[in-house]
Parts: sequence; structure tokens; C-alpha cells
Amino acid sequence: MKDFHVTYLKITTILAGLPILYLCLYQFPVLFIAGMESDSVYIPYLFVLMISIYIIAFPYIFALIETFKILLNIQKEKYFSKSTEKSLKNICGLAYLIAFILFLDLPFIYRIANMDDAPGLIVIGLFFMMFTLSIGVFAGLLKRIVTKQLQQDE
Repeated sequence: MKDFHVTYLKITTILAGLPILYLCLYQFPVLFIAGMESDSVYIPYLFVLMISIYIIAFPYIFALIETFKILLNIQKEKYFSKSTEKSLKNICGLAYLIAFILFLDLPFIYRIANMDDAPGLIVIGLFFMMFTLSIGVFAGLLKRIVTKQLQQDE
């Protein structure tokens, strides 16, 4: 039964990468071409956000790979290992990086929300930033626990 849980989480981790790949490989190029033909006032801000998501895609995919490594360690019953500690450290740093990039996007989201009279966009932007920051804090906490356990085992 334990293998089912780990397999489920592995599949979920792989599926979590598909939306960003879809956006970056298909949807954004289509939007870029449509934006070049449009004269909307939103286009410059949307292009900045689009570029930001392309930048975020790299640490996001790398964090998913690190998550997959942790799941492999769990499957091998190596819960407290240097590999797990390193992966948690990487996930922590990547989550902080993504949260920082999302923080830098907030002024552009504000401009779009202000022009469109949609203050909910700002709340959505803040939600994504805070959610990512929470993942970083949680990964840091888990890293501390793993490090403490490794020191006790020595």
C-alpha cells in the first residue's frame, strides 16, 4: 500500500509539470502572435508577465525534479539522507526565487487590474506569491528536521 501512495505522488508530480509546459510551448506563442497583431493597452504588461512565467518555468520544473528525487528516496526508505537534505534545500531556494519573481510581477498585475477595474487580480497574484513562499518555508522546516536527524545518527 505504501508503494501506491508514492506512485500516486510521482504521477501527480509529473502531471504538475504539464500545465507549465502547455503554457510555455503552446499557449504563450499563440498569445504572443495575437498580441503582435493587437493594439490593446494590456499587451505590454501581458508580455512582461508572459516572460516572467517563462523565467519561473525553469525553477518550477527543477523543483519538481527535486521532489521526484525525494519520492525516490522515500520509496527506497532513505528518508533521512544527504540526498533528501540537498533536495529540500534546493526546493526551498527555488520556492523563494519563484516567490521573489512573483513579487516583482505585482506592479504589472496592479496596472492590469487598475486598467480593467478588477482588484481580484491583485489578490490572485498575492495568493500565488504567498503560496510559493509557504512551500519554501515548509521545505526549509523539513530540511531542518532532516539535518537534525542526520546529526543525531552520526
